[in-house]
Amino acid sequence: MLLTDVLVTRLTDDEIAAVVRHELGHLRRWHLPLRLAVLLLPVAWWLAIKHAWPAADTTIETMLAALGIRPQLVAAFGIPLGLLAYAVVVVGWYSRLLEHDADLDACLNDNGELDPVAAADFCCALTTLCGRSHESRFSQWLHPPVFQRVALVRRVLVNPRLAIAFRRRLGWSAAAIAMLFVAAGVLAAR
Repeated sequence: MLLTDVLVTRLTDDEIAAVVRHELGHLRRWHLPLRLAVLLLPVAWWLAIKHAWPAADTTIETMLAALGIRPQLVAAFGIPLGLLAYAVVVVGWYSRLLEHDADLDACLNDNGELDPVAAADFCCALTTLCGRSHESRFSQWLHPPVFQRVALVRRVLVNPRLAIAFRRRLGWSAAAIAMLFVAAGVLAAR
């Protein structure tokens, strides 16, 4: 983790500690491998389909030609645009959930319990670093807007069971990703 001079001068020690807890949350909760798994899922499925159905390319080209669509155009534009849409929609959605998850870790004390002081420090750090102005759409691809992040922290402080429910749903999402990889493996093994 890189702490710039600007970061160190703009945040208090407690706010820096909250930022570090957030980043450690990403590591502890395996967010990078999960994000990479979501990113690689279409590739795994395409390889599984190619293995299970070797004539898939030819069949798809024949179908496209019958519809009057040049397969070269689909290969040059359609596939990259489809993958870009997947990255923006699916990978972006999942990444924003993982940010919320790390935000929850930033609000825990050393005993792993929700701590209102730690939560306040994290919210202050987030607001200081990101500001209160309107965030660009691009900056919201992988990170939820600051107001949503702060709102989730506040809701969890009022009702800690929301954090448990959120993490349960996130666990089910990770299990679904794993099952999709298993299903692709089963398809490829046929």
